[in-house]
Formats: sequence, C-alpha cells, structure tokens
Amino acid sequence: MVDFKMSGMQKSLILLLFLFIFVGCKKQEATPSDASGQAISFINVVHKKGVVDILPLDNHRLLSIGRDSLVILWQTDSARAMAFKRLRRTPVALARSVNDPASFWLFLEKGVILQLSIPELAVKNQIQTVFNNFARPLLSLPQKVFYARADLNLVLFDPLKASVKIQPFALNFKDAISVARTQPLLVRFRDTQARLFDLRTFKGLSSVNLPRFNSRTKAPRLITFVDDHFCLAAHAENLWLIDWNRRQARILPRNHLAPITALAASNSLKMFFSGSMDKSIKVWDMDSQELKASLYGHFFNINRLVVIDSTQSLISASEDGTILIYDLHNFEMVKRLGAMEVALKSPWQLTITSVYPARSFKVGTDEYNVSERGSRLLKVNAEIKNISPADAIFFSSNFFIIDSSNARTPCVGLENYVALGPDAYFKRLISPGKSIKGTFIFVIKPPYQKYRLTYETLPPVSLQDF
Repeated sequence: MVDFKMSGMQKSLILLLFLFIFVGCKKQEATPSDASGQAISFINVVHKKGVVDILPLDNHRLLSIGRDSLVILWQTDSARAMAFKRLRRTPVALARSVNDPASFWLFLEKGVILQLSIPELAVKNQIQTVFNNFARPLLSLPQKVFYARADLNLVLFDPLKASVKIQPFALNFKDAISVARTQPLLVRFRDTQARLFDLRTFKGLSSVNLPRFNSRTKAPRLITFVDDHFCLAAHAENLWLIDWNRRQARILPRNHLAPITALAASNSLKMFFSGSMDKSIKVWDMDSQELKASLYGHFFNINRLVVIDSTQSLISASEDGTILIYDLHNFEMVKRLGAMEVALKSPWQLTITSVYPARSFKVGTDEYNVSERGSRLLKVNAEIKNISPADAIFFSSNFFIIDSSNARTPCVGLENYVALGPDAYFKRLISPGKSIKGTFIFVIKPPYQKYRLTYETLPPVSLQDF
C-alpha cells in the first residue's frame, strides 16, 4: 500500500483548482443565453420619463422609446435591457422594417427618420423630411408601406425606397386615422362621424355617425381596425364598435373614469382593449361586447397597447416610464420592464390653505348634508400643482382621514366633482406646471379627536391590492 503525502503547497493548489471549477460552473449557470446559445449581457438602464411607443420583435425581445430620448432593446424573459441608444432628438414612434428583419425604423421630432440595426442599435440610414412632426406609422401589408400623419398631411413612407410622399388626403388637427392591415382601407374619425375610404383612390366607401358623441369635450379621438369589417373608436371615456357591413356604431358601457388614450384589438383572441388616463386597461369580449376584465399596475396614463397573439399576451407602455406584460389566459401581470421607483415618484405638490368643520357641501346647485347622526364634515382647502414632466396627467387623490385603527376614509369631493369610486379618483386634468385649487370633503364620526389628516404619495402597490 502506497502512502501519498501532499505538501501544504500541493493542498493549496488543489483547493484553488476545485474553487476555480466551482466558481466557473456557477458563473456559467448564471449567464443567460438566447435561442442560438449566444450569451446575453445586460445593461442597467431604464426609462426615466414616459414610454412613448413599443415594438415587439419576437416572443423574447422588445423595443421601446421614451421621452428621455432613449431607445432600449429589452429581453422580456429577464425583464432587463440588452442594449440602448441615446438620441439627439425625442423619438415619436417605432415601425418594423418590412424587408430587413435585422433593423427597424425610428421616427423622431422635426421630421427625421432613422433606420437602426438590431441588436447593435447602430444607424444604418437617415432620412430628413420637410415635416415637423410625425404620428405613429400604420402598416398596410398589401402595399408593404406605412401611412402616417405628418403635420396636416397624410404621407406614404416606402421603406424599400426609403422615401416619403404626400398623399392627396386632407387632415385637420383633431382627425384620427387608421389603416387596415390586410386590405387597402383607411378610416378617418372626424367630428361625430367615422368614414371609410379606399386607400388606393381615397374614394369614400361608407360613413357612420357615432351616437351620444359629446363635441364639447376636448379629449383626443382614437380609432383602430379590429378587422376589415369592424373598427374601434374612442373619445373621452366613450368607446364605440363600428360595423361597416351594417353601417352602424354601438356605444359600449362606460367603464373608464378618464379619457381613453390607447386602443388595441386581436381578432384571433376575440378581444379588444382600451387604456386610459385613469391608469387602467379594460379587456372587452368581441362577441358580446361586454367588459371581460380590468388590468392594473401602471401609475400614470397608458400611452400604447400591443397584443401578441402567439403568446396570448398584452403589452402596455405608460407615462410612468414602465412597460407591463399581461397574460391573457388569467388576466394577470407577469412582467414589469423598467424601474418601480421611477413609476412611484410623486408628480404632485400640495399646499393646504385651511381646514374647518362643516355640515354640508354643494356640487353645482345640489347640496349634500351629513345623513348619519353624530357625523360631520371636514373641509380642506388645498392647491395641487403638477410637477411631472408628462404632457398631461390626471390627478388621483392621496388625501385620507386615518383613525387610530389605521382605517382610511378617502376624500369625497374636489371643487364640483364628487368621488367616482372607493379610491376617490377625480376627473381633473392638470398640465405640467399648472395647478388646481379646490375643497376636499371628509365625513368623520365621533369621537372626532381620533382622526388625523394626512397626505401621502403612492406607496408600492401589488395587483392584489386593487
């Protein structure tokens, strides 16, 4: 029997060898890879301002652009950024490259169009146009071109020729347009009417008046094709489903508490979707045209909705700087792309001028009294200023009366608006730098000294809390 003896140096070398192998294996396990087996490196970057547009590339990658002049390539499985590029001008919209899957088109302010490569985000082509601003480009698959609104013009963008051409179709500032993907059709939403056109000749084919349309509301108009025979239109909190075969529009039950800002539809899933400034997304059943589910998770208004039929998921982009991915099987949020601390930054500055008790309050010409015996009202005069960089966002009350058991009573009214729900959400739009002054109303019960007035910024909220 041979007795092996190792010196201290040899033991140290063997220990280091085992340690090196162990660390190497752990590092290899922690390194993610894509479908081709290539290792993926991640970058610690998020949108610091609102997300303007999103473009899914496949089931695992997503592009986004924000008001912080960033374009970010995300790996959705890990919810982390793979690459980013800071632009000299603010991006407006994204468009898929028709002939080159390894690139995409990016529309910027002042009429600049860039073609960027994937995944390097390097500029491959640049087009300077005479226009000031572009709206989101709309893809027409039969023609393999994009149509977009540029100032008061409808323009055709041909990605194969890298050219922009003005179309003989007049628009005004309030018009909303959409293009069918499989047929050469265009719809225009103007005033109280939606009108269908042949995209090749711009000849009018059909028109439908939208019932119960409030022309005094200054909210933007939205319209999108569900399929070649149906369109979805929105204005303020109202939503219409337009049937071109029957030449009629049906107004859907009002479920949003603030103007609708984003629309999407999936004919294969038999669902369509509406996102709003009230921070919620509504899921509608296409057959029954009834509300199917409500999705939450954003803290500012919704800017963009995209449906992925292959994974049966919905992706939303918001002014809070985050992107959420929802599973449409169980209507739950499964991924958040971006930083929660950015989304939770309070955009409001509060100044309280006076607090005093009262017995009643007025909303317009109607007077409301405290009905419960022994209770009384507490009036709080305050000014709320929007200090957010967002274009325009709605005020959501964070006023509460908290008693000794930490039970919360939300405020009941602000100026001439009464509460629309248990979260005391108010339909008040405040532009950046602007403010509103009003009166918050609380109903308090004896003993009054157990209550205290508090104002809070939004805490971290999970879906279970909604």
